[in-house]
Amino acid sequence: MVDALVGGLVGVAVVALVPTHPVRRARRNAAEILGTAADVLRKVEAGLVENNPKPIEEALRQARATQQAIDTMRTHLKGGREISRISPLYWNSRKRLAVLTAAADPIDHAMRNVRVLTRRSLTLVRDDEILDPRLVSQFDQLADAVDVLREMVLAEPGDQPDQAAAARALRRAAKRMSPDLVEGAGVSATVVFAQMRSLLVDLLQVAGLKRISAIATLPPTVERPAYEPES
Repeated sequence: MVDALVGGLVGVAVVALVPTHPVRRARRNAAEILGTAADVLRKVEAGLVENNPKPIEEALRQARATQQAIDTMRTHLKGGREISRISPLYWNSRKRLAVLTAAADPIDHAMRNVRVLTRRSLTLVRDDEILDPRLVSQFDQLADAVDVLREMVLAEPGDQPDQAAAARALRRAAKRMSPDLVEGAGVSATVVFAQMRSLLVDLLQVAGLKRISAIATLPPTVERPAYEPES
């Protein structure tokens, strides 16, 4: 019992005095996931432009393989929280760790939406369904915004791009997602459009927006009344 107690205390002391950085590994995982998302979006666009399923099939395999990285990110976040509580060296990292922890679920949800978006794009190509070229171009524009988000995750405190810069890039992409892009379109095109909008909501939350604010960034899908009656 004494040996176990001494060993445990030594272990705690090592973690406190010579700890692994509580944020670094998790943010690298997050950046890796976002980098994959951007790459997948560009491959899907290439497949849509060429009407070729092969790039989209590769993109789908790539998107499906991200779950391990997501699980590893969550593990590193959990370990980071423990280190930041024990080690005085990293008490000042708690705020940044909290921000990254809050982004974990939106990153996970974003990759789920990327998978659905990619799968439906593959169906669209195989069925020879026509997609508005303006919507096709949105894939590359959204990938560029995701790249900014990835750089934000890797940036040191005070460096650029920060959350505000990432949110601006995503807002520019969101403003282009108006319902006229799928006016008269088929089922697959409509699903692709809806998934891109859902993906933008998730990514805006990674950039620090509340969900309701992220949704409000998108153009309305139904005509709003000129006034609201008094309750």
